[in-house]
Amino acid sequence: MKKIKKILITLAALVTVGGASSAALSLPRAVQAQTTKTATVFPKKMRGTWYSYDTTTKKVNKLKFTKKTQISFDEQGQKLVQTLHSKKTAPLDPQFDQDYVNWIVIAGQPKAHGRKWLSIEGFDHGAGAGVFYNVARLKGHQVLSTAVGAGIWQTKHAYKTAKLAQKFQQRHYPHFEY
Repeated sequence: MKKIKKILITLAALVTVGGASSAALSLPRAVQAQTTKTATVFPKKMRGTWYSYDTTTKKVNKLKFTKKTQISFDEQGQKLVQTLHSKKTAPLDPQFDQDYVNWIVIAGQPKAHGRKWLSIEGFDHGAGAGVFYNVARLKGHQVLSTAVGAGIWQTKHAYKTAKLAQKFQQRHYPHFEY
């Protein structure tokens, strides 16, 4: 009788662990399915070259979006090209960090401050909120707003021309966190 009781307890434990394992295994699949439904191209209204003015360096910065790339320039003018991918496309690789350092993904489209934002993260992003983008017509101009942080704050704005970026360098619009 004791032997049967031990077997039943062992079976019950295995069923419980097996159920938890299958639930845990199904969770990553659900997350992957969700990320593949997210857009894998940048929205048309976001594509093109955008200019922002850095009041610290007193220089105009340039940021460009194509269908699948984000191109930025550092303070020395060096170009950084980051390519948009879906989370499913990368193989597991010991060289992951080096091979995929310039890969980015659209992590979601949260709403904050009355606006819909596009959340962009590095492919192997571990912690933090990434960068958020919003394109809207503000005071008669197309404006690309960028923000960071969990609260989608520290907003900065970019414009379609360098001249507009300089002209509106201190402009603050309602319903953004600065």
